Amino acid sequence: MNLVLTILNKVLNYNEGSKNRLSYYQNKSFALNIIGLSIAGVIDTEGFIAKHNSVVDDYDVSIIIPATIASYVIHKDQLSAFRQITIKGDSKFGRDLLEILSNLQFDCFYATLSPLNGIVVQQLSRVFVAVKDYFILVNKNMLTSISEYLLYETEDIVSGYTLEQFCDGVDDLRSRTDLLAKRVSQLKGNKIFE
Repeated sequence: MNLVLTILNKVLNYNEGSKNRLSYYQNKSFALNIIGLSIAGVIDTEGFIAKHNSVVDDYDVSIIIPATIASYVIHKDQLSAFRQITIKGDSKFGRDLLEILSNLQFDCFYATLSPLNGIVVQQLSRVFVAVKDYFILVNKNMLTSISEYLLYETEDIVSGYTLEQFCDGVDDLRSRTDLLAKRVSQLKGNKIFE
């Protein structure tokens, strides 16, 4: 586990933006289990990941990415793979942590690694990128599902076509009202209303 934290911190050193984003979560702890590889850490003030020293599992967030998610590489079924990811605790911090880790750029770091460590880092980066893709897909699916539900099931919102028809009707009514106001003023000028 110390090797993984060392590698992640070296990669973070090359990714200043990600390190800065992590620093917003200083003193937040996490447990991340990726396909059997457990990583536990605490974000320090500079955005690096320090070893979590507590014996008790008192993490702010616990994330489990099971080995069955590897089927994503073959089948590309993102939604079913995402459903297998478990986030317990502070879900906002968990999602942000996964997003930050998935956006890490490992390219500048590969040259400094031994071949075995390079393979481990490359596989970790692929998993993080896949997790980020899952979050993007689920977010899009959720927004689409919510909008379709509100549009078709509850009819709380209207379609663009219906809204355009309504606006055209309001414009037509406004022009008729202006015309009627002119006619009324003409009739008042002829003193028919007195």
